[in-house]
Amino acid sequence: MLRISSFEQVKSFLDGRLKLNHDSIVIAIDGDAASGKTTLALELAHHYPATVIHTDHFYLPFDKRTESPAGHMNIKKIIHEVLIPHALCKEVHYEWFDPHQGKVREIIQLPHTPILILEGSYALHPDLLPYIQHKIFLSIGESLQQQRILARSNPEVLEKFINIWIPKEKLYQQSYSIPAYADIIIDADASSIKEQL
Repeated sequence: MLRISSFEQVKSFLDGRLKLNHDSIVIAIDGDAASGKTTLALELAHHYPATVIHTDHFYLPFDKRTESPAGHMNIKKIIHEVLIPHALCKEVHYEWFDPHQGKVREIIQLPHTPILILEGSYALHPDLLPYIQHKIFLSIGESLQQQRILARSNPEVLEKFINIWIPKEKLYQQSYSIPAYADIIIDADASSIKEQL
């Protein structure tokens, strides 16, 4: 496990590792809410021939959810409609289901690229690990986390994160010891990366 504090270090690490791989590589970026997962994923996608897939496209309908860690996520759908097709060098095709509207929000169809970046909470779920070659985890302190969530939303959304979404993420991270799987851990509070993420 390597602790990193800049985009340049992340790229340097991956550059060395990616040379050892071939046509279908998966980089997973997991971590705390508002820690910079999406920003990092998009930055890497500019640097590599990569497609970005967001885990928040894979929420289960409310009536299919359980109280278990990550019990609101459709992990099987990620495997069968994203990771397996990518491993076979096929295009990724899935329906982005919106549980709040109770319907498909968008049909996503993406051509195969050598690298697929799976970003978002639950991207390092144990069931996904056999398909992932490079694992990144981002952490963030409570104060900065709340500042960021409030800056991009409103007090009502922040309250939902504090009472619902952050506890769910922490339960998942602790239940499966998620940071221990990571090749790279990035601290979003570090001064050298705080403004980048």
